[in-house]
Amino acid sequence: MTGEIEGELVFAPSGTLLHTPAQAVHTGLACPDEDLIFFAMKDTRHGIVGPPVDGKYDGPNYLPGFGTRSGERMQSTAELMAASGRDPAGVKTRYVYDFAHPAAKPGRASSAKVTPQVGPMSQSGATGALVTGETLHVALLRYPRDSGDQRQSHPNEQFTFVVEGAVRAEIGGEETLVGKHCVVHFPAGMPHRLTATGDSDALVVTVQNTRYAFAG
Repeated sequence: MTGEIEGELVFAPSGTLLHTPAQAVHTGLACPDEDLIFFAMKDTRHGIVGPPVDGKYDGPNYLPGFGTRSGERMQSTAELMAASGRDPAGVKTRYVYDFAHPAAKPGRASSAKVTPQVGPMSQSGATGALVTGETLHVALLRYPRDSGDQRQSHPNEQFTFVVEGAVRAEIGGEETLVGKHCVVHFPAGMPHRLTATGDSDALVVTVQNTRYAFAG
């Protein structure tokens, strides 16, 4: 994914998290070389798509060579990234977070707080990293095979997206199998637990509200 956040060009490769702060003027586009599929998480006080800054609802935004800009020369993703790489060091804010390399970027302020190491959690043995924005916690957690949480509940709702493997989700006393690229929703106050199925480790993205402490 590419686009601009507050006038700064950003690129989010597969497997990374792109954070857009509240009220930040931004665009988001698929790169030229392939289609884009992404998992969106947003505060429910607002729609999933924000209103245009200029107030004009005149259709999608396009990169050169596509749609309403089809007459312009198309640039490859590599060309777009090379152009952005010529920006002086330290100018940009860090909006893209790679959970495999969560450490701070030298010379750049981060748009969100990063906790590079979460766990091993006492309840489940899960490990991972955590990114905390203004209203959301987003964690990428790995559950070792056959490991799982103790039954728990908290005053905030939670979504868990399965990236790899599968988990058994117990919600209010009922169990269901949640496979790869499926999402499970735990309502606020509902007793629940997650367990890796035993066939392999499970890699999950868990999203919670920041008003409450993160619990994997």
